[in-house]
Amino acid sequence: MDNLVFDITSEDAAYDYALKFTGMTGQELINTYVLDSDSNIDIFWNRYFDRFNAVCFDNINVAGFHVTGSLDDCNEIKTNGIFNLQYVLSHDTMLARELKKYGISFDISNRIMYVANVPYSVDYYSYDDVDYRDGLEGKLKSIGHRLYYDYCVDGFLCDKDVKRYGTDIHRRPEFILKLIDFNKDIEKLDKYWKDNSKGYKVYFKVGLEQIHKFTFFSEDNNEPYSEDEILVLKKKFLAMALSVAFDDGLSQQIIYIRDDEYIRPEQITKCELID
Repeated sequence: MDNLVFDITSEDAAYDYALKFTGMTGQELINTYVLDSDSNIDIFWNRYFDRFNAVCFDNINVAGFHVTGSLDDCNEIKTNGIFNLQYVLSHDTMLARELKKYGISFDISNRIMYVANVPYSVDYYSYDDVDYRDGLEGKLKSIGHRLYYDYCVDGFLCDKDVKRYGTDIHRRPEFILKLIDFNKDIEKLDKYWKDNSKGYKVYFKVGLEQIHKFTFFSEDNNEPYSEDEILVLKKKFLAMALSVAFDDGLSQQIIYIRDDEYIRPEQITKCELID
């Protein structure tokens, strides 16, 4: 078997993955999973455990897509890849340049945000006793949380309608919302970006080693996957693929790229306009 790509970005892709993983034809899959196992993943898994356990996951790739509101038809992404928020704000990127027009910049290593040359601490961990509703410090804590706790590249393994995500991520960078709460002038940038951008799904394929384990498990570490974890992944992947392929209720699944990783240009497979 060729190296597998776990792909549930569409019903067809999920169905194709299920066929490749199980080694079955379409009719066999319907007979064994839908009819004989009553669409129950536990029954199906146990009946064919030896076959599924033998599937090789060496060098498996995982497909997903990142959603963005792009001002340049994804040219920056196609050229450089998709980086985490810390990198984006500390390098010469479109978002960093646009924020500077409104007097906002970041010293990521020293955990400082500058607004009109005035420094503000965005050290998330120094605000442990601060509630997010506590005025200025609460707003700074919220920005710090995004910068130093929740800054990795993320996307979707599947999502039936990204427009319903809730924060217009297909129209402008979500981080801009955090800054509006701090500085109302950023509403002008928010409007400019929404008015001039195009929404894209940026499809990619990454290796398991690039993905935060908490995408699939309750705990996270940077250790290689154990044999037991790989076995759990095999069942999780098959369950998700079957759910998407047979429209069984899995409407959204998020993928989180490790903090120290990024999506390389060669790992991007296509940029697709969102209608």
